[in-house]
Amino acid sequence: MPGGEFCVLALGKLGARELTPTSDLDLVFLYRMPEAVDQSDGAKPLPPSLYFQRLGQRLIAALTVLTAAGELYQVDMRLRPTGNKGPVACSLDSFTTYQTEEAWTWEHMALIRARTVAGDAGLCAAVRAVRTAILTRPRDAGLILADVSDMRARIAKERPGSGAFDVKDRPGGLLDIEFIAQGLILATVAPGAAHLPEDLGNTLTALHWLMAQGALPQEAGEILLHACRLWQRLQVLLRLAGTGKFDPTTAPEGMRRALVHAAGVLDFSALEQEMNDTAIRVRQLLTEFIDAPAQRPAPPEGDARP
Repeated sequence: MPGGEFCVLALGKLGARELTPTSDLDLVFLYRMPEAVDQSDGAKPLPPSLYFQRLGQRLIAALTVLTAAGELYQVDMRLRPTGNKGPVACSLDSFTTYQTEEAWTWEHMALIRARTVAGDAGLCAAVRAVRTAILTRPRDAGLILADVSDMRARIAKERPGSGAFDVKDRPGGLLDIEFIAQGLILATVAPGAAHLPEDLGNTLTALHWLMAQGALPQEAGEILLHACRLWQRLQVLLRLAGTGKFDPTTAPEGMRRALVHAAGVLDFSALEQEMNDTAIRVRQLLTEFIDAPAQRPAPPEGDARP
């Protein structure tokens, strides 16, 4: 495709550099074309949209190939502007328009974790510039925090966590820390800031950045950093074990010792106490920094809904 550019935007765990052994790849494929070019130069010319759809499909096929050891990766394309219903690849102009005019708060939270991982350098730079422009738009902090608080409540209702060792979804777990970090970034980032770290999607990096910006007090930041490291260590071990829901009463002693070692505590009883105390502190900080300052718009006059 003469003059065509293509890039891969990673989101989720890949974008945040937080992959675990069972993570899928959240990807968005973007392209850019010179206005004067309307088809490829092969034996069977294709229009740009179809050309890049097929290129994206071939890349997905390569990433999900079945090997003797099983599937290479699972690829999730649901975070692209059109979700699962639209084309595999979208133009930079379409992506920019969608993020500017139609994307919801949760999609801008996802954009925090976006990182270009492959493709033409010029297009990658343009995508990073779009990301920065979107994330540094002026926002009403109270309404943003209300969106974040409501979204976390909906997820908690649908996925309440399957026990103390569901370190992602349990109250006070990894998801709460990510929501605190992403909510504060959207609510406090300076409008029009010229630069944002591309690795801001990494939760530990985000917490350090928020502390440096004065958006997160030192004591609260240290609590969240400790909690994030604890949950991430435990999550990796639990995913490696591949046992599904972890039951401490039937778990092999070797696995129990590995979890104790990862947490840096004396024994399994101390691990459970440390997890409980950590979750309580994180939940308190979610209330303090997200739920309490959230400002929900008043319902229309005569509307009796809560």
